Amino acid sequence: MDAFISAFLENLSQGNFQQLAADFASHYATLVSKAGGILPAETLGRLDEVFMEGNLQAVVNMIQEVFSAAESAVLEVAVIGESGTGKSSFINVLRGLGHDDEGAADVGVVETTMKKTPYQHPKYPNVTFWDLPGTGTPKFSPDTYLEKVGCASFDFFIIVSSSRFSLHDALLAQKIKALGKKFYFVRTKVDRDLYNKQEAKPQSFKRERVLQHIRDYCLALTSSSSLHDALLAQKIKALGKKFYFVRTKVDRDLYNKQEAKPQSFKRERVLQHIRDYCLANLSDIRAPDPRVFLVSNFDLHDFDFPSLEKTLLAELPAHKRQVFVLMLPTLSDATVELKRAFLRGKIWLEAVRSSASALVPFAPLVKGFDLHEQEALLKLYRRYFGLDDESLKEIAEKLGTSVQDIKGYTKCLDFWSLVEDDSAGARAMSCVETFCSVNGGVPSVVCQFLKTLFLLWKFLDAVADDAKLLLHKIISAEV
Repeated sequence: MDAFISAFLENLSQGNFQQLAADFASHYATLVSKAGGILPAETLGRLDEVFMEGNLQAVVNMIQEVFSAAESAVLEVAVIGESGTGKSSFINVLRGLGHDDEGAADVGVVETTMKKTPYQHPKYPNVTFWDLPGTGTPKFSPDTYLEKVGCASFDFFIIVSSSRFSLHDALLAQKIKALGKKFYFVRTKVDRDLYNKQEAKPQSFKRERVLQHIRDYCLALTSSSSLHDALLAQKIKALGKKFYFVRTKVDRDLYNKQEAKPQSFKRERVLQHIRDYCLANLSDIRAPDPRVFLVSNFDLHDFDFPSLEKTLLAELPAHKRQVFVLMLPTLSDATVELKRAFLRGKIWLEAVRSSASALVPFAPLVKGFDLHEQEALLKLYRRYFGLDDESLKEIAEKLGTSVQDIKGYTKCLDFWSLVEDDSAGARAMSCVETFCSVNGGVPSVVCQFLKTLFLLWKFLDAVADDAKLLLHKIISAEV
């Protein structure tokens, strides 16, 4: 990163815009390989053109437009599933809420959703999860379902099941795909399945084998399934909408399997069995592009939830990735690293924008140098990772300690200790050495900006590291 910025400044000063464009494209591709980028493909192509032209003002304007679009992006997620599948619990967990919290989706074993119900994210109001009626409700009609629920307004669909997926689900998926929308199958309660398998055959129990069996089961065709299910999936696909199958209650399946055969129980074998079954089920009922994600609403850090996060992030439009990744609850190391990677990419783009802006005649000074603004950014990063003041009180309660005690072994809660460490300034000066040797000097605004840039990276790493530290403590306390 430091080498790129040094080269970036040198090429700017010398007017090597062709090399500048090549370096930008190459470095950006590497940077976004883990978490996806905020730049749409068409914008990336246009940036290459304006870099080649040496039009720095256009570079500044285009990146700022991307930031503005990301800040105002709205995300509408449809979640479909029958009663008892863990659908409402899945929605609550994604919103960072417990079942008894104010505004939580109703949880029950009987169908509580007869019409679509919106659940806004409590911290990110631009994100709304829609609890939709299951395809097994008495009034379900494959020909009119998507029109009635307002399919066009949703960014993607998550189809939830705690056992096998029906023809109704496959039909719905096909219709969603036809609409040009994404869909994902989520199989819940996988922890239950693993437990049951391990109890039954503890000696032969293999986790992955059970999970694959669950996948197979989800995809196997049942004789009682109706043609209505397949037709609905076809209509969804015809509308070009995206949909995803989520298999819930995997924890339950594992539990049951372990209980039944404790001697032969193997966690991975059970999980693989669930996956295989789900995939066979969906394939037989002609579900388009079947992919199944095994999750437990009680252990989102386990099973396939991290894979689901990455898939959703990669397949969302670029301008909607920011609001999605920021609203994710930090319940696993994988989520923390996903957020860290995404935000590092955004900070890097800000570096490019501000460095270019500093060399545009009469351009306004770059913001972010003021200590109060830097402190506000640190608080914002803490909020992104669930370490804001209110969340810290909840964490302290879970750990049976105080916020003051937490401050004793974390870094991100002490703003002044972070800014007084001059390592950020040393990195900034190292980056401008080449620039100064060519030009005999460097605008002070560039030096100050680079110092702030490296400080923001330090803020981000401190918050992300502390988020993982506290997450591990919470998990250990709950065992």
